[in-house]
Amino acid sequence: LVCENKALRQAIFSAGGKEIPLTPEGEARRRWILRPEASPLRDVREPVHYSLQVLDDDGLGLESPLEGSIRIKPDRKPRVAAAMVSQHVLPRARPTITYGASDDHGVARIEARIQVAHEDGRGSAHALKVIEVPPASQPRELVRGRFTLELEALGLVKGDQLTVSLEAIDFRGEGEGKSASSDPMVLHVTDERGLLSAMMSADERSAQQLDLIIERQLGIGGSQ
Repeated sequence: LVCENKALRQAIFSAGGKEIPLTPEGEARRRWILRPEASPLRDVREPVHYSLQVLDDDGLGLESPLEGSIRIKPDRKPRVAAAMVSQHVLPRARPTITYGASDDHGVARIEARIQVAHEDGRGSAHALKVIEVPPASQPRELVRGRFTLELEALGLVKGDQLTVSLEAIDFRGEGEGKSASSDPMVLHVTDERGLLSAMMSADERSAQQLDLIIERQLGIGGSQ
């Protein structure tokens, strides 16, 4: 608080039913501050309405106190998406997953959640850290990249099935953040013959889609 034309006798900050005196800086008593240790604004978790009244050396105060409000901005959950080229993998494969995550206050960390359904009916769960994000003091609102999923340690055999999803946790200071998960990706464990067959089928579908794109661009088969 700064009074440009005269010294002040006192300045009072009011919020939440409490009155807190400000502290003068210097002998001129024209600049006053609200000490951080006394401030109710150190930890704002709900809307705050505040007012400020002063008294000068002549015993005069403001006709109306200075007033203001601090509103709470909602923190949305993060968004995360992931994709990979093939849905068929070998037991010891190292498939690459492309991912992206965003949050209005920054992404704290990203993890991959892996569920394994073995052919014999057994099930198991694994958690793998995907990316080291910047320190908490410098959270990034957008994180994009690729990572390699190491399958050899999972002891997979032909016929097993993996469900992989990415979980993004947002930055919330000292507390645990909110999280959100990507759509799951299902991977089928196969052998070389099965992988070749899957690749041929994918090539056929790609060729058909390419033909459709060309036909649309040329106006073939559409209504005139």
